[in-house]
Amino acid sequence: MKVMAEIGYLDNRETAIIESAQANGLALIPTSMRDPSKTTTHGVGEMLMHAIKQGCRRVIIGLGGSATNDLGTGMLNAMGVEFRDKNGVAMVPCGGNLNEVSSIANIEAIAKMCENTEIILASDVNNPLYGPNGAAHVYAKQKGASPEMIETLDENARAFSLIVAQALGRDLSSTPGAGAAGGLGYALLSFFNCQFNSGASLVLDTLEFDHHVADAHLTITGEGRSDAQTLMGKIPSLIMERAKAKGVKTALLSGKVDNSDTLVDAGFHATESITPHDMPLEIALQTEVAMRNLEEATVRVVSQIASSLQA
Repeated sequence: MKVMAEIGYLDNRETAIIESAQANGLALIPTSMRDPSKTTTHGVGEMLMHAIKQGCRRVIIGLGGSATNDLGTGMLNAMGVEFRDKNGVAMVPCGGNLNEVSSIANIEAIAKMCENTEIILASDVNNPLYGPNGAAHVYAKQKGASPEMIETLDENARAFSLIVAQALGRDLSSTPGAGAAGGLGYALLSFFNCQFNSGASLVLDTLEFDHHVADAHLTITGEGRSDAQTLMGKIPSLIMERAKAKGVKTALLSGKVDNSDTLVDAGFHATESITPHDMPLEIALQTEVAMRNLEEATVRVVSQIASSLQA
């Protein structure tokens, strides 16, 4: 399946911004067709090559929202790296057959292609590649994997990491972030020698958030669902912390808000669920309904803040 993806450019096209989910995102695949044993990051490799060929000296890659669990092998394959089975026959890698990879060839293609380009990873995921907290066990279910498939994907990741360690002379499978985007983080760490950056911090720094928020009276942020995990480095939490440092209040508007008291205790001035608790998700996702719900929730939360200021 072919998809259209966009690349953002900054600094007179010196910097490219790639959102990997535009090529391998879960939202691109209907629920009934999701299968992380077959999906691929091949398109991410095509996007990265395009940015490099444009002469970009710096490429920021956002990791998250993936439908894949191929450990970035599709991306590597698209960029010229070859994967071979025990008979030396080239194979097209995917999450379901990584245990069949016996050797990796043409690794130097990556170094040559990226010799003048810095790759920066933007992610707030700290999962290792495999194990109970790895890519498959934590994220593959939402990508369509059955319990049996999750075990297979995890076992394949273990087996594949041994081949990579043998080929590169280092094993980064336990590095925090290796499990990001179905193991895409692992491939980028291992083959590109790059480092992770907090996705939230990188976005806010790039937008010069601290400068712009200084003159604000209120910031409004949100996400699909907010709960105690929001406080674990997610961008709404970072926005709140940075705004608070400037003396600016922050309201949290999310599709659904749980643990509101915990969020308020942490520093959010007010929280509000956009979607009424009794509204089915398929109705809430309709554009006109979502816009109306958002407008009504905004009025409620602003009224709540105004009342608290008058008290």
